[in-house]
Amino acid sequence: MKVGLTLIGILVITLFNIPPGKYLAAWIIDSYHYRYCNYSGSFTFTDQGHYEASHLKDALTSCLKENAPLLAKPITAKDRVVYRLFWRNPICFWRWYDYCVNPAYKLPYISWAEVEARRKQLGTRNLYCQSF
Repeated sequence: MKVGLTLIGILVITLFNIPPGKYLAAWIIDSYHYRYCNYSGSFTFTDQGHYEASHLKDALTSCLKENAPLLAKPITAKDRVVYRLFWRNPICFWRWYDYCVNPAYKLPYISWAEVEARRKQLGTRNLYCQSF
């Protein structure tokens, strides 16, 4: 009985980490999971299309360049870094493959509570950027 349950568990985990099960899980469960921002929180982005993380840096750069006059403070070096707002949850077995190969998980992590507190402190507002 234990061997049968173990094999079923391994099969389910494997199916959800390879296509098409991986894409199905991402579409159903992770549509709003991949969120990014800069240090001050003036740039936020929810990735529903699972873009490459390298494009996010370009999106941030162009957004800050276009909206520089709207920002209350000068742009610092920390504001030019893209941070991920999602953490690695070992319970979410359908993301295990992504934890190893998705470049988004190599970005530095910052919690939304931290960013929200910083936004209130700096009086930062969110910039709307049509990047993609």
